[in-house]
Amino acid sequence: MARIPRLPLFFAALALLILVAARWQLDAHRREALQLRVEVGEGATVPAELTALVENWSPAERYDEGKAALGRLLFFDPLLSANQQVSCASCHHPDIGLSDGRAHAIGVSAIETARHTPTLWNNSDRNLFNWDGRASSIEAQILTGALINSDEMANTWDQVVTDLTAIAPYNAQFISLYGELTAPHVADALGQFVRTFVSRDSAFDRYARGDYYALTGAQRRGLALFQGERMNCAACHELPAFRSDGPKVIGVRDDLGRFDEGMGAINGQETEVGAFVVPTLRNAALHPPYMHNGSEPGLNSVISFYLNGGGNNINVPRSRLSDEIHAFSATTRELEDLELFLMALTDESNVPSIPDNLPSGLAPVAPRENPARASVAEAAALPRSDEPRTHFVEYGGSIQAAIDKAQPGDIVMIPPGRFYENLVVDVENLTLVGNDTTLVGRPFTPVGIEIRHNNLTLRGIALESFPDATLWLHNARNTTLDNVTLNGQTVNGSLERLASR
Repeated sequence: MARIPRLPLFFAALALLILVAARWQLDAHRREALQLRVEVGEGATVPAELTALVENWSPAERYDEGKAALGRLLFFDPLLSANQQVSCASCHHPDIGLSDGRAHAIGVSAIETARHTPTLWNNSDRNLFNWDGRASSIEAQILTGALINSDEMANTWDQVVTDLTAIAPYNAQFISLYGELTAPHVADALGQFVRTFVSRDSAFDRYARGDYYALTGAQRRGLALFQGERMNCAACHELPAFRSDGPKVIGVRDDLGRFDEGMGAINGQETEVGAFVVPTLRNAALHPPYMHNGSEPGLNSVISFYLNGGGNNINVPRSRLSDEIHAFSATTRELEDLELFLMALTDESNVPSIPDNLPSGLAPVAPRENPARASVAEAAALPRSDEPRTHFVEYGGSIQAAIDKAQPGDIVMIPPGRFYENLVVDVENLTLVGNDTTLVGRPFTPVGIEIRHNNLTLRGIALESFPDATLWLHNARNTTLDNVTLNGQTVNGSLERLASR
């Protein structure tokens, strides 16, 4: 049998090795030109620690239903004010997020008070009341607060007890429930009613309990920003109540000619001059304006306030601002995402109803229109559908806005044109269909499409000029490319396989 010379075999093997190496180098250069970033994972989910946080939160203390029902009548009855024209609900109106929509509250004298009306939502488990924290319980706030304040309801407790005793239905209910009618009993009945103001079934709560699509894509991104170190919102507005009891100095500018020392005026501590209690952000979207003096007209202006590192109150040196206050950078989309997330904290399922009539015979407050409700509804996720939806992006419109409203199985149709935006896809089983559509990067949009969930199909879309990556598979899997052009190269098939060749 003839022997095959070893030398030709050696050269053949060497040639094959060189060919494979050249092909590998060519593929490596091609992959580099495609700018792919692949980190395979299980896809986006609700963090388990967030679920535990919300499920273990119990803002509602026990309350007596009979006493709360009596408190409801008292809350809406203007009998409790000196001129019998102002009730608790005049400033804490159920249609305005249990606030009044004014920069400053207006009392019996029809003159503006020094401060904005705070909401009463989820007050049952907090330790400080009033903007300056002067009261340590709901009942203490009622006994020492608006009812006897000369600028607000301007009454006295003796007069309140006298007036209520003179009205047989009220007197009978107090005797039945308490044995007698006293100022502390009036405060207790009101406090029992205030404890029913519980908001814990917002879109955020449903998301936290495991309904991933209760929030829109924008709201999910907004939550991440809210909790992130850059914006640091959760440092003061702690989850799940979205507030903290400790006072903060944030430098809100005073009204002209008026310096409000806040908690510093109560306890005499220089470090707390200009310090105020941190309000809850639950249902905050329903009751602009904001801050202790109503100086910020909307959620977007509040966000801008913090974007710039707080306020510039000439009476409060910046060195004394709370440590959590600092300027941060953000894109326009990020600011919008944060505002949309704040709207997802809205839940009026326990909003108190206005009584048809009162034992005093006086008229309760009338219902009020609240335009903020329409904004909250517009920002909300679409109702779930058993059938896939098709979302059409308008010419000149935002692709991301359509993605943010999508749910699993939906299709997003994109018109021809060049779109100068980057996309984040955190919806599973989504299909993006382009038609001579090109996404164009800019220096501040480093990634073309960040893919955070599973089973995405991209069809007929081109990406170019993104500084870091055209596609980033971010802890997800199963992205399919169909006639997708990346930096001039048309590719098809599995993104994971393409990146590993």
